[in-house]
Amino acid sequence: MAAFWTFGKIDFLFLDVQMDMSGIDVARMLKNSVKYVVILGSQGTQAIDTFTNKYKFLPKPLDFKKFLNAIEQLVSG
Repeated sequence: MAAFWTFGKIDFLFLDVQMDMSGIDVARMLKNSVKYVVILGSQGTQAIDTFTNKYKFLPKPLDFKKFLNAIEQLVSG
């Protein structure tokens, strides 16, 4: 988190659900400071109902084609 506050506004944030602090919790904390968020997690953790269309969930294992598609969808709105 200290690194985030050093850099300020961030366009893209890539998080994993399972981190020292949950990626979902980090996304909630930074929702007003990050333009787009991509969250990776296992199947079944997709129920992230508090997020808007600036968030994408991708299941593990990461499929690079789906990853690129998610970024395109976020940017194109």
